[in-house]
Amino acid sequence: MSTLRQLMQLVKPYTKWMLLSALLGFLTAGSGIGLMMTSAYLIAKAALHPSIAELQIAIVGVRFFGISRGIFRYLERIVSHNTTFHILKKLRVWFYKSLEPLTPARILYTKKSDLFSRIINDIEELQNIYIRVLAPPMVALATMILIGILFGQFSWLYAFILFVFQFISAFIIPYFAYRLSKGLGSQIIQLKAMLNHFIMDGVQGIEELLAFNQFEKHHNKLANAHNKLMKIQRRMHLLKQMHEHFIGLLMFLSVVTMLIVVIPHVNNDELTGIYLAVLILGIMASFEPFIPLPEAAQHLESNMRSGERLFEIINAQPAVNFPKDGKPLPDIYDIHIKHLSFKYENSSKSENYVLNDINLNIPHGKMVAIVGPSGAGKSTLMHLLLRFWDIKQGIIQLSGIHWHEFTEDQIRNLWGIVSQHTYLFSGSLRENLLIGAPKATEKQLYNVIDEVALRTLVDRLPHGLDSYVGEQGLKLSGGERQRIALGRTLLRNNPLVMLDEPTANLDSLTEQKIFNHLFRFKGKKTLVMITHRLAGLDKADHIYLLNNGIIWESGKHHQLLKQNGLYAEMYRLQQAHEVIETIK
Repeated sequence: MSTLRQLMQLVKPYTKWMLLSALLGFLTAGSGIGLMMTSAYLIAKAALHPSIAELQIAIVGVRFFGISRGIFRYLERIVSHNTTFHILKKLRVWFYKSLEPLTPARILYTKKSDLFSRIINDIEELQNIYIRVLAPPMVALATMILIGILFGQFSWLYAFILFVFQFISAFIIPYFAYRLSKGLGSQIIQLKAMLNHFIMDGVQGIEELLAFNQFEKHHNKLANAHNKLMKIQRRMHLLKQMHEHFIGLLMFLSVVTMLIVVIPHVNNDELTGIYLAVLILGIMASFEPFIPLPEAAQHLESNMRSGERLFEIINAQPAVNFPKDGKPLPDIYDIHIKHLSFKYENSSKSENYVLNDINLNIPHGKMVAIVGPSGAGKSTLMHLLLRFWDIKQGIIQLSGIHWHEFTEDQIRNLWGIVSQHTYLFSGSLRENLLIGAPKATEKQLYNVIDEVALRTLVDRLPHGLDSYVGEQGLKLSGGERQRIALGRTLLRNNPLVMLDEPTANLDSLTEQKIFNHLFRFKGKKTLVMITHRLAGLDKADHIYLLNNGIIWESGKHHQLLKQNGLYAEMYRLQQAHEVIETIK
């Protein structure tokens, strides 16, 4: 039950509110019992035609319990739902804050749809941990004690008879509910995750599904998963109804048993006949808090499974541990990489290193290109420079200071990044640019727009900078998205700039214009260009060619061409390809 303990630790700040809600639930149940018992006494007593004075206390009791039951129920709903929503908010914030240090290393192999399912569905499921799992047993237990004390005032035999039936309702029936539904809660969680996966794949890949005539096949997979989910949910609902009916049956049996025991006592004048109705209606009212218990037992498993799915990710140790207080940043940003070897944690012992004995220097204010074919290790080197992973062999230094001696904020503020896979947020063009510099002025925005050749786009859009770019920027072309990413990086004005395939989606003219702009930063910013395209690299200060995880060649553009090696071969092939494209 470690998962339950961890969940309880998370909601510990709301303990007082949860106890208050449980108390209000108990007062509601107690008022219901009081209302039924005083009403029974009032009706039975009134049948004997006593004076109004003898009924006055019962009348006041009925009014009090009738009003208080409504008030307590209203307050209980307010407190319990308010507490639940606060717990839900805390869980969401907690999960996001816990997830951030694990990104990207620990979630690299987690499907996005599965991650979204955990963030949305599993956390949503955990709102039941209090309102449907913890609160009902507390209210039922307190009610059992209350009714036991009340019936004990008449006879401890009556209290014992009621206790037996309520014990079965509180423990035996929920136990069977848990056993019969065991595994169903986990299946529901898994099927919901699968449905999210199919839906996300279907939405994001609908063009490919239609183009390859696979839409029907994908739809069938989705329908099959949905049908399985509906079947299990129906079974859960039937079990819930069956157990609720068993609670009703136990209430009926307790009433019959009590009548069998109490009627002889009434006949023998050991008990006033008026109290027979009081006891029977008291029994019927006292079973109300026991009705939610089987459902609570059913929800327990799904809540635990949702908690486990969250903690499966959150309990992972971060791939990178940053110091709380980093060393002061130097004035000169010279990067030195020495004898760096790296392979991913999930790699087998027999697998080769992604990077093997890498030695390179990136001087301050220079433009250094890291090139090579796909799979050479360029992106891995970029991630290590950004410290998304820690290195175990070799060192990375910034002007003689080890990379791991800086805090996360220091490293993130050093780098401006243009990623190969540009992500635009669902908002306006202005909002996406201002991510780089939230306080940028209108003049700075338009200067950058001109620098990255976005003026035509801004003029074309109906609302200019305030135009909606679509979810993930899908209203824009790949080249336009790339230029927006470059623009927000230039707005941020970091001393180090990482360019991962910055011109992959651009035409030759725009590519040349952006290169000319980037070259103006030489001497002011350190530019690290990671690419397999060799256009524009004649102005780079140094080029490192990676191949099979090692530095295959290095030097300036003209030097590498003279060597007539892999770099020269790649350059000739790309030049020939561009000539063919131009002819077309």
